[in-house]
Amino acid sequence: MARYELDHVTLGARHLYATSERLRAEHGLGSLEGGWLRFLPTAHRVIPIPGDAYINVESVIDHHAPLAPPLHAFRRWFEDTTRAGEDRWMTWCLRTQTLADLEDVARRFDSDVVTFEGAVRPDGTVGTTVMAPRPPPRPRPRPPELVLPRRHVRAPRATPRGRRARAHRGGVAGARR
Repeated sequence: MARYELDHVTLGARHLYATSERLRAEHGLGSLEGGWLRFLPTAHRVIPIPGDAYINVESVIDHHAPLAPPLHAFRRWFEDTTRAGEDRWMTWCLRTQTLADLEDVARRFDSDVVTFEGAVRPDGTVGTTVMAPRPPPRPRPRPPELVLPRRHVRAPRATPRGRRARAHRGGVAGARR
C-alpha cells in the first residue's frame, strides 16, 4: 500500500529575505539558501522542520523577465496573491516512497509523471523535480487540502538499496522502485 509523507509546505512571500528574517526573529525559525529556478523567476529559502520536511519560503525575484504564457500567468498569480505584502500559504507537497507509487497517483488523476529541471542550489548543482500529476496549464489558487501529491528527487544519485527516500534541504534524495 502506498504511503505518503509531508515533503514541504510553500509560503509565498512578497520579499524573500524580509519574510525569512521575520520568521527567524518572531519564531526562531532559521533558514538556509534554497536556490532559484532558471525557467521561472522565483527563488526560495528553506526552513527545516521535524520529520524530514521543510518550509519552502518562495518569492518572485524577477518581475519583468520575459516568459512563455503559462509561466507568465503563474508569475502574475503569485504576484497578485502576495501583493498586499502578506505572506500566503501556497501549497503543500507530499512525497512517495517509490516511483511506482508516484505513477499510481498520475493514473488516478489521468495524468503522467513529469520530470523537469529543479532549483539551482547555492553550490551550483541543479536539482531534478519528478512529480505527479502534471501541473495545470495555468495556475489556479487551491486550498491546501486539494493540492496533489508531488515528489522531488535529486538526480542522478540514487538512494542505496533498502533505504527509504529522505528529505534534504532541496527536496528528497532518491527512492527505490
